[in-house]
Formats: sequence, structure tokens, C-alpha cells
Amino acid sequence: MVVEDNQAWLKYPKHRWIYNKLELSLSLGYDAGPACVPITKSGNYIVRPIYNLYGMGIGAKIITLSKDDIEDMANHAHIPPGYFWCEAFEGTHYSIDYQRTAAPLSSIFYWEPICSMIGETDEKQLTRFKSWIKIENINIDLPRFLNQLDGVDLLNVELIGNKIIEVHLRSGNDVMYDRPIGTKLIPVWADDSGTINISNEDPYTKYDAFGYLDHVRLGYRIED
Repeated sequence: MVVEDNQAWLKYPKHRWIYNKLELSLSLGYDAGPACVPITKSGNYIVRPIYNLYGMGIGAKIITLSKDDIEDMANHAHIPPGYFWCEAFEGTHYSIDYQRTAAPLSSIFYWEPICSMIGETDEKQLTRFKSWIKIENINIDLPRFLNQLDGVDLLNVELIGNKIIEVHLRSGNDVMYDRPIGTKLIPVWADDSGTINISNEDPYTKYDAFGYLDHVRLGYRIED
């Protein structure tokens, strides 16, 4: 089973564009642009790397930008090279795993939700989730372009409200597949003292990202 994005990158070479978060945002019709391209209206924006196969929210932050920032943005102010800006959304953070069905590519039922989670986040620390809770599967209309991911059997889709923010060519919630609705998955961090029931997905991955993460996840604790 593919559990990491770097594995998916190697397995699905013709679908690698899905990991270009700027391209995905533009395909979804969001107000977004790369470093050096200024915003068109004042508001709250999420800034993050265009590519981040490591995940964990590395480099992501929410900032407020105004039209007064436009001239400076053309010179890389506020948005570092290799990063992009996108309108920020508010609402419940969902993580939903989908499996491919036998429906035609044109069908809205091409992907079936198999495990849905709600995440409790902290906007001040986007790299550090407080918990994930398993909920009844919810049906959210997915864009038809996801039907073109032929050969991919599982998708993990993250949303804020009904707005897709990331798509992964892998499972994301598999540790919760056999758990009952209402089960809570609590990340255990290096500065916590909680019991670990589930280890990190890949024992060979350095979950501090060699210093790019201030909050190092050691594993998870399950609360039924």
C-alpha cells in the first residue's frame, strides 16, 4: 500500500501534477498565484510551498495581505521563491479517503468515500493538529478531473468546509478503517507525555524533517 507521497510520486509518474498545490488551486478556481505575482484584493491568504511531498504543513502560514503590499510582492516580499499564495478558507477540516469504483469516468460516483475524519487544528500552528475524529462518511462532489487519475485506487482528499485544499494519491486514514465512528486519534508530540498506541507511518522517515519542523510527531494515541 502506498502510504507516503514520495512513494506515490514514483508509482504514478503521469499524475504528478496533482502534487503541484498551485496548479491544483487554480484548477479548482481559487484565487491564487506564485511568488512575484501580486494579489488582486485584500484578505487572508495561506502561504506554502508549491510542492511539499513531505506533508506535515511544512512552511505553511496564514497571513493578511492588502493592496498596499502589491508593489513589494513583485520583489518576493511576503511570498518566498518556490511558494505560492491562495485565498484562505474557513470551516471544518476534513480528511477523506476514497476508493475507486467501477463507474464510468464521467460518473459522479467514480470515487466512493471509505473513511472520513474531522481534524482539530490551530491556525497559529498549522503543522500541529490537536486530534482527528472518525465520522460517518460524507459525500462531497469531487471535480471531474479527479476521474482522470487512472490506475490510482485510493485517494486522500483534504478539505476545509467544501473546499479541496490537497489531494494525495494514497490512503491517509487507513489506521482508522476498522475503528468505530467517534474514535479519536490524537497526535503525540515530542513535548507531550502521552501514551503512544500507533507509531508513525514510516519508521524510516525523520519526522522533524531535518529541522524544518518545530513540532515533532512521535506517533498517535487512540481514544475510543
